[in-house]
Amino acid sequence: MGLQLRLAGLLKAAKTEERKQQLGDAVKRLVDPSGMGKEYQVFGITSKVAEGTEAWPFVSEDSS
Repeated sequence: MGLQLRLAGLLKAAKTEERKQQLGDAVKRLVDPSGMGKEYQVFGITSKVAEGTEAWPFVSEDSS
């Protein structure tokens, strides 16, 4: 899903070596089989929410 391209952009914009290390660690955690890479096999993103449902944490004010 474009992880390498997104990471490259973030690394280019990172101002410190510490931030670059944080980004690398986060990516490793996402894809490494000993991290989330084995636990979560599917990741989806959508901009639409089905009518009558909520997308946590983006809950509408009137739904409480």
